[in-house]
Amino acid sequence: MSLYKSLKGIYWIVGAICIVILWVIGFRFPQYFWKSVAAVVFILIMTISILSKVAVLKFKEEVFFYLENCRVNEYLEKVSTLFSKKREKVALSANAYLMALGYDALGDYDAMYDCCLRITRRDHMSEYHTRMFDYYLYKENIGYAKDEIAALQAMYSKEKNDREKLLLKDHIDNCEHALRIHLGDYEGAEEYYLKKLDEFKDGALLSRVSYSFGMGRLMFKKGEYERAKEYLKFAYENSGDTKYKEKAETILAQIG
Repeated sequence: MSLYKSLKGIYWIVGAICIVILWVIGFRFPQYFWKSVAAVVFILIMTISILSKVAVLKFKEEVFFYLENCRVNEYLEKVSTLFSKKREKVALSANAYLMALGYDALGDYDAMYDCCLRITRRDHMSEYHTRMFDYYLYKENIGYAKDEIAALQAMYSKEKNDREKLLLKDHIDNCEHALRIHLGDYEGAEEYYLKKLDEFKDGALLSRVSYSFGMGRLMFKKGEYERAKEYLKFAYENSGDTKYKEKAETILAQIG
């Protein structure tokens, strides 16, 4: 909510109205004052909850939309603008992990790494470990990549929230399959990518491009070139300014 001045304004207006109401009740009906205080606290808590949900939807529509649709440079510009005047620790950490998502999608791993170093919030750590896994795999540092998977697994074992556990499980599965394929172990990979492509058939374009590229690269490694072309062409044609365009183009050129 603190990212958007209009929503903060609504909260302060609601708060001011509540204070006025409390003043009137305290003056005219003092016997109801403490009950009114409890009601006002409840109203303010509900207001924060509602406005926070509105802020999430607003961010998704106005900022995350660009990342999901493979317009990464526009996404990074939106994030930079939105956080340009934020100095709170939670905002700085959120900015860092959101920028890391963008740089990962671009394939700028050094910039992504620099952003990850500025992630400090516990609730951003799953993204930190996932991005760091991508960085170490790119750098061929398999030992450190495995350490990041272990860190995600440790978070999963301690997590109580069901929704967060599902997100962590998805991160772990993605990393484990990426590592196995990188090491030449393709067992179960095709089924995994097909499952993900079905799961995201109506989802974000970036997810469909990412899994299509993964499937295409897998088929290429297995020597199934016609199937590889099908998936790689989709990734290439829909990848916008993400790293998948150049990666898909390189493999397609090798297939001929």
